[in-house]
This record gives sequence, structure tokens and C-alpha cells, in this order.
Amino acid sequence: MRNFSRKFTVLLFVFAIGFLFVYKTGASSTKDCERNHKYSLPLTVEALIPRHADIVWYSDANYSSEGDEILAVFYRTPVIGGNDSLQYLEFFRLRAHGSFATPRDRIYLGGRGLYAVDKVVENNKVITVHAREHQGNDCIANPTRRVDIIVQYGPGAITVSKKYPQQKPESVGDK
Repeated sequence: MRNFSRKFTVLLFVFAIGFLFVYKTGASSTKDCERNHKYSLPLTVEALIPRHADIVWYSDANYSSEGDEILAVFYRTPVIGGNDSLQYLEFFRLRAHGSFATPRDRIYLGGRGLYAVDKVVENNKVITVHAREHQGNDCIANPTRRVDIIVQYGPGAITVSKKYPQQKPESVGDK
């Protein structure tokens, strides 16, 4: 019995040190984001995103007409056993200033062979995902056709559309 209590005390001590380390350093499952925010992602949203996901970008919280906040998060999840990742833009509805979150919509942005996301930009309630998709004989690791995926959101339905920006013609000096 004495040996058990000694092991339990040591285990409790190690747990307490680990807890204090996480508390002091602010360690979290979220990675550094492309965009610096004045606030961190609410824990209620972090809990709904897969633990192994790499959070790349998240929007500022926007209020809907019902008084709730809508938050968009772009994240990647690695495919187990491969060198690929799946990409999602997910919307969450926050209530009571982030103390309660529910998933609203998730947009699959693909992985290997679909889109290579370069940048995510927010303007009011429109999110533009600047990406590249495959065309013709592109190798799977290097898509070249530029595409803008435009996501409009608000209290109603979320709409998704694509726009292909004008490609720059290759000049003789570029080869």
C-alpha cells in the first residue's frame, strides 16, 4: 500500500507541473496563424476542430442579426499514413461571447489533387480563398491555374462561387 501511495504522489506531482507549464506558457493545440489577432480562438471552437488539425487562418467574429457571432476558421488535417492534408473552411456560431459554439457549415477545399490554397482574405462578410487548381498536364504537387473561391455568409445561407482571374501571359523572357 505504501508503494502505491508513493507512486500516486509522484504521478500527481508530475501532473501538477505539467498543468502549471501549460497554464504559464499558454500552450494550446492551435498553431501560429497567418493573421495576428488581438484575441485567441475561443476554446469552445478549438474543441470542435480535430485535435491534429493545423489552424491556418481565422476571421474576426462578426455579429449576425440574431445577436450571435459567426466565426470562420480555415484548417488542414493530415491524412494518416500519407503526406497529404485535407483542407476545410468551417463556420461556427458563437453564443454568449464565445462561451458556447456550434458548427454551422463546413466547406471542403480539398487536398492533394484539388486546390493549393495560397491566401485567405476577409472583407466584411465575404471570404476570398486565393488558390490554384490543376489544369492539363500539371503535376499533382504544382497546380498552376489560379482561382478565387468566394464565400459570402451572413444569417442566411452561405454561398460559394468561383472566379478565374486573368492569367498573365508568358513572355519570352520568362522561360
